[in-house]
Amino acid sequence: MDAPHLKAFEYFGEPVFAYSMAQAINDGYLLPFLLESRLPTLEIPDGEFLLDEQLERSIVTAEQTRTIASDLWKALSRFDENQRKSIVFCVNNSHAEMMAAELQRVSRDPSFAAHVSASHRDSQTLIEQFQIGHEGSPRVAVSVDLLSKVSIPDVTNVVLARPIANSAVFSSLVALGALPCDAISKRYFTVFDYCDSVRFLDTDWMGAPENDRAIVQRSERSVIVDTSDHVPEMVEPNDLRELGQSIRNLSKNSRQHLLKIWASRDQRSRFIEELGGQTLIETLTHRLGMHGVDDVDVLAKVGFGVEDVATRKDRVRQFWGFEGTWLRKKLELKENSFESDGNAGSWKLAFWRVALDHYSLYGIDALERGNTYQLPPFVGQFGSFQTLTSKYGGPKKLRADLEAIKEKIYGPVVSSGGDTE
Repeated sequence: MDAPHLKAFEYFGEPVFAYSMAQAINDGYLLPFLLESRLPTLEIPDGEFLLDEQLERSIVTAEQTRTIASDLWKALSRFDENQRKSIVFCVNNSHAEMMAAELQRVSRDPSFAAHVSASHRDSQTLIEQFQIGHEGSPRVAVSVDLLSKVSIPDVTNVVLARPIANSAVFSSLVALGALPCDAISKRYFTVFDYCDSVRFLDTDWMGAPENDRAIVQRSERSVIVDTSDHVPEMVEPNDLRELGQSIRNLSKNSRQHLLKIWASRDQRSRFIEELGGQTLIETLTHRLGMHGVDDVDVLAKVGFGVEDVATRKDRVRQFWGFEGTWLRKKLELKENSFESDGNAGSWKLAFWRVALDHYSLYGIDALERGNTYQLPPFVGQFGSFQTLTSKYGGPKKLRADLEAIKEKIYGPVVSSGGDTE
């Protein structure tokens, strides 16, 4: 059972009554589902396994997004499901933007798919258009999780283009297709799983798929996953205690000072060298199973005994929730400016969303390397690095804004568990 559930049970006690999705399906209030596991061929050395973070990195590429979009279009076209409504869930906003663009390309219809994000000024309008379904409205809504609480009964397909590592999240996203809709004679819905999230399918809660087993359709093209990084040997408990003391000594026994160090590239580099090198931090990450967590939070776990550790995605989520207004002012934009605004400079919001999505996958070091901004997610939207920096006001201006944003990123954060640092 997932940790959030355990915490809820510890606080409230065992539930006195539970009404599962499986029971609601049996009673006729919700619809059963078919499951198609359309997995890319993952070329992984024998004995290796693919972490969710590695899978996210493999999925969030222009090539793999194009492959999934093409495969989904073919799958939906088999039984005219491309004329029905579908929801696609992606890893992050820049991935969703790419996916919507690829679905528009393969369908040859710019209105076929739309990226729906809270950061877009017209997000509510797009949701309403998708719900109503007038001619010219999108038939596919692509999002991260914004639509998870929206009721759209005539959705017939739910597409998971992001790995799900939690049965509760899996259930909440998949259940979007479970509402009956007599207007289209809907009697079931289909889940297209591109990331092997089916392993978190809780059949006791949701029931088994109507087709009894996943229909596996492997894509013709392969995803090459780099698993060559050496995983160092485990760190023993005594070593952890000694390491924790070293972390506290180097950070002046202050977790806040540790965060301040991490916001500075030079100070961070010296800290890591004095601690024992980057390989040591990678060892801790594997030892503690903290994939997707910023290095500084791994060290805070060891040095300061942090209970609920924030992930990089938590830090990005909180930045946009609490610092979005600050960033707009810094970029000299109006408070209600959005990426889609036509006024000069509003594109910078889109740039920082892509940049922070990249940080959530690869860490802060990636944002400090110039070649990062020559990758497809950046070049496709903002041009070459020279074009980007020139339009931004010069590399010094871009670097100064990055430094200011890093200070905000490395402030106290609320983890997905709900506790504050």
